[in-house]
Amino acid sequence: MMFGLGSATIMQGITVGDGSIIGTNALVTKDVPPYTVVGGNPA
Repeated sequence: MMFGLGSATIMQGITVGDGSIIGTNALVTKDVPPYTVVGGNPA
């Protein structure tokens, strides 16, 4: 997993897959599959 420059919030119980990329300041509210790029609010 890789984060953008800065931080992101991942809600409790969320699974982030291997190789996924989370954008800066993202609020992750759903599971993220492997090798996926997500960002935004909510991501």
